[in-house]
Amino acid sequence: DYQTLLDAFKLVNTDTKLRIIGNKNITTNDQRIEILGPIEKRELNKQIQKAKFCVLPLENRNFSFGQMTLLQQMYFGKAVITAKVPSMIDYVENNRTAILYESKNIEELKNSIELLLNDYELRINLGKNSKMIVNKKFTENNMAKEIYEFINEIVKMGKYE
Repeated sequence: DYQTLLDAFKLVNTDTKLRIIGNKNITTNDQRIEILGPIEKRELNKQIQKAKFCVLPLENRNFSFGQMTLLQQMYFGKAVITAKVPSMIDYVENNRTAILYESKNIEELKNSIELLLNDYELRINLGKNSKMIVNKKFTENNMAKEIYEFINEIVKMGKYE
């Protein structure tokens, strides 16, 4: 939901630049906003590492999306602001591993951006917590094990038809 992000960022009084990655079709007159479009994974990792924090502006959908981007940002120890949508709520704890805002809520997203811009300690703590939870809970081995256990439960219950 880039439009909500653009509208929220317009209201933020800051010299900090906003880099939007992944969509080259966005246009804005705001000189603080840089549109990078799709980039290679190595460059994306560099951009995440250099960022003060990350924003994952999502719309509420009936399907799962955005988790890999979220986990990538958390892996690098970044504080993340993301929309409170079904695909995110199982991965983060509000104000502990990320900051959640209601999807499409411009004012709430603006306030979250201002909070992280102005609270260095919160940014660091969110980043540390998010990196810890990714390394502890969201590893490939743990996720594969959980999928395996889930499939076994379904088979045992005879609900695989």
